[in-house]
Amino acid sequence: MTDYARLLEPRAITEARLIDCSVPEPDAGVGEIAWTSGEDTAIGELRIRASTHRVYKDAKGGVSTVAPELDPTRWKDEGPTNRWAWADYYESTVTTGASPLTLRVRPGVFGSIVFRALDTGSVRVQCWDAPGGALYHDQTYATDDYLTGDLMWEFYFGEPRQRTYLLIDNLPLHPAAEVLITMTSLAGAAAAGVGTVAFGLWETLGLPEFVFDADLIDRSRIEEEPVTGRMRIKRGVPAVNVSGTCVLDDVQASRVAEVIARYLGVPVAISISAAARYDYLNTFGLVSATVSAINPKQARVRLRTRGIT
Repeated sequence: MTDYARLLEPRAITEARLIDCSVPEPDAGVGEIAWTSGEDTAIGELRIRASTHRVYKDAKGGVSTVAPELDPTRWKDEGPTNRWAWADYYESTVTTGASPLTLRVRPGVFGSIVFRALDTGSVRVQCWDAPGGALYHDQTYATDDYLTGDLMWEFYFGEPRQRTYLLIDNLPLHPAAEVLITMTSLAGAAAAGVGTVAFGLWETLGLPEFVFDADLIDRSRIEEEPVTGRMRIKRGVPAVNVSGTCVLDDVQASRVAEVIARYLGVPVAISISAAARYDYLNTFGLVSATVSAINPKQARVRLRTRGIT
């Protein structure tokens, strides 16, 4: 591999940074209903709070006069609202909306954008150096790709794979930048969706060696009914753990060790390669590593990631 392994901590997206989104809050299209004081709700009903951008499930039922975020015994946090689902760490929480789905964000300083759990036909990214300023990036990215060796046969007779991962890299740095993302649905689909959009700056970890592993984790469970003995599969949210080794000059080892230590316990995007054929080696999760001196001029990083979805 010729790319450097890297990690990126996503910029936190606050209300001040999300300028606009085509998905409303609450989103009646996905059944969201705002909580109101004095309403009589049944056990299991969901209500959202625009002030926290969270969805809550009623565990008690009856009249509620205390806001859900202040009454966690009764109201269980079920995750972000549809408008804000893309801005958390979990690609299993997906923002969906009528095509085109748009986000206008002022994320702070960033040089790269990582998309995960995409369900789109194309993604257009426009960047201005400041609100109302000069446009410095405007490109549309198709999300279909052919991965076999015989590209001519695939083009005429095969079907392209829909990429769910997209990396936009090496963007100029502008602290006051404004970004407009337009996601258009696949042909024949009315809606587009995305699980995570992460803005940030990469930290390099070394040059990856072959072999790097992607461990595909299945969190499904098999449940057995006690009376009939019938088996049921309860599907879980999958994850990808990535592990392997990188080499680097010995003078970089202390810096890489400091970077890994800084991000222990912090969800980050991991890129082993920017090439589309290595999409399966890119993940999002928690990172740890062993840094070793292997000779007087080189060090080795044994990288381990635990994917979160």
